[in-house]
Amino acid sequence: ASAPLVADADGEVTVPALQLGDMLGTLKGEEAALSVEDGRLVLRSGRTVFRLGCASFEAEWPSWTDLPGGVRLDAERFARVVGSVVPAASEDGSRPALTAVQVSETADGVEVVATDSYRLMWAVDRGVSLGQASGASLLVPAYTLSEVLRFAEGPLDVAIGDRRVQFRSAGVTLTSGVVEADYPNWRGLVPKPSSTTVRCEAAALADAVGR
Repeated sequence: ASAPLVADADGEVTVPALQLGDMLGTLKGEEAALSVEDGRLVLRSGRTVFRLGCASFEAEWPSWTDLPGGVRLDAERFARVVGSVVPAASEDGSRPALTAVQVSETADGVEVVATDSYRLMWAVDRGVSLGQASGASLLVPAYTLSEVLRFAEGPLDVAIGDRRVQFRSAGVTLTSGVVEADYPNWRGLVPKPSSTTVRCEAAALADAVGR
């Protein structure tokens, strides 16, 4: 994303996002001046002065060049399918594969799966392709997809490169690394078809479980 400003010279630095957000959150619409002094980002606004440690952009920041190729999807449709499985991803960093959503190209369409080993959610967006060979899959961090769901609107461009995936929509570009790990054989966790089917009202079931 970008914001308009008046600059004396071009430049790039890397700063901790949370601390910068906290600093900017204290401003109440006043004008602010940013500069880099002695290896620190200095933010001045009125009588307020903040100093934040920073690092070389080239040394610390991953490559954010546009990935070649890619496909264009509908953001609303993407959100409906992917958003239905993201909540099942794990937040346990000791098992990196489970913190991701497995995105696979199949003959039927794009399949997305998430599990924290206690629950499993999967969905298929039929008739859609990511331009990959059938059977190809990658693990996209769940937090990356959560961010995409937050900003994506209208057309959503998705490109897959070497250990990276890129999303572009509504003027925002998000480039993320993929999780390099083996995903569990989740199909073995899916119960086999049964001859017995139980149908009930979802609200009544939720109320009973809640009690």
